[in-house]
Amino acid sequence: MSSTPKSLWPEVIGVKKLPAPVQLLQEQGEVLETLTGGKLYGEASPSSFPAADAVRYDFFVGVNGKAIRHKLLSVEIGLLFDYPVTIVNHEAGTTERVDEANYPEAIGRILRSDVTQSLLERLMEFADP
Repeated sequence: MSSTPKSLWPEVIGVKKLPAPVQLLQEQGEVLETLTGGKLYGEASPSSFPAADAVRYDFFVGVNGKAIRHKLLSVEIGLLFDYPVTIVNHEAGTTERVDEANYPEAIGRILRSDVTQSLLERLMEFADP
């Protein structure tokens, strides 16, 4: 006769919630869609690129309804804590490690950069009128 062993695990296994740094990226993706009248989008998705003791998310900007998108940045989030987070700016070729207080401003610098502005203008050219 076999009995089911008593679980020593917490009951919260299976609760799915995006890490706070990724939530901010998702929100900014929604803001981009609103600002462009639905022509462009921003999307954070888990990366297939390995990161040691971390989870990596890539943030893409793209044209809605078309298979056109560009990886703008990546964030690496620790397995145990959301912060500090490592930001990989693919346009500038830089990596920055920031704490919770400085994260929104660091993301904002990338989103407001001249290179990002040029990229968004180019993507708008491919959007439906």
